[in-house]
Amino acid sequence: MPKEIKDLLSAKSHKFVWDNEGKNTISMDMLCTPVAKGAKAAQHSPIVKPNAKINSFLQSWSPSQKKLPSHLRRIVQTAKKYTIRWEAITINPSIARQLPVWFHIGASDDLNKLNNHLYATCLRDKHLATSVGHIETITTRNSPSHRQNKNCTCTNCSKD
Repeated sequence: MPKEIKDLLSAKSHKFVWDNEGKNTISMDMLCTPVAKGAKAAQHSPIVKPNAKINSFLQSWSPSQKKLPSHLRRIVQTAKKYTIRWEAITINPSIARQLPVWFHIGASDDLNKLNNHLYATCLRDKHLATSVGHIETITTRNSPSHRQNKNCTCTNCSKD
């Protein structure tokens, strides 16, 4: 990242955290250091994990148009203008299993809050789960050695 941008972001963060009073009761380093080291652990990572974003037409998130090339920006603007969205009266089960599981278009806002839950992070990062079908497969494992926890060492979990 260019130094000018880092400086600008740092200044904006400083202004936000200390409200321009100049009385820094806690340093920025202490604010961002992990809790295990005795600090506040301010979040640096994005709230919506990038690997959860698959297709904005099939999920409940919108891309940042500023970062898109002009031809894609026009597509997104046209889709918004005409309220293009994916709808179906009935969905073939094989098609439904292919839908993205994260920020699912049929999920309520309350259900979408679970996308950043501890178990969702494990499913997304360790098991690389992206579709409804993959989640179904993971949750219906019948291996006698499988354990429903993050430290499972059964063959299927080890392959994930």
